[in-house]
Amino acid sequence: MYYRHQGRVMGVLNDYDLSTLRHPGCDDGPTGTDRTGTLLFMALELLDSTALAGNIEHQYRHDFEAFIWVLTWIAHRYQGGKEIPKAPFTSWIADHQHCRKEKNSYLADLVTDGPVPAPTPSQESVWLRCGKVLLRTSFEIRFRHENLPGDDDYFNRMKREIEESGKDLSVSSFKRL
Repeated sequence: MYYRHQGRVMGVLNDYDLSTLRHPGCDDGPTGTDRTGTLLFMALELLDSTALAGNIEHQYRHDFEAFIWVLTWIAHRYQGGKEIPKAPFTSWIADHQHCRKEKNSYLADLVTDGPVPAPTPSQESVWLRCGKVLLRTSFEIRFRHENLPGDDDYFNRMKREIEESGKDLSVSSFKRL
């Protein structure tokens, strides 16, 4: 759902299908370690065998990273609302280990300015404004810090990056990231 406030679009994405209330200090009930979702869009941390065995608690940042992967998929595979022929990332459609490997390879190429597919023309402005910045930030947070930040820190970093990206939307502005 979304609404407009003072000329800005404000949006919220909720998925309460499998939600339950959990009370601090109470060991009864769900732990957030159940794995649900589409492998293609799952956070990298959740594509690990340890997570798939139920040993990593699901966090907000995992949902946020899933949203980034959905945005990446759409920005590179759809033109004018239709899927393009020979669309990139088809190799991601596999088991969790292969999907994780392919996504890590894509992130490494993106951060080092390696060969990566370009977004489709109809999605380029969204990708330049949000997607590329968010993926790079996610990669940097994950691999350049010993401990992953808490959800609030993760959210605030992403928010700052999006706000900063709005100042210069040219392709060359991402060469310096």
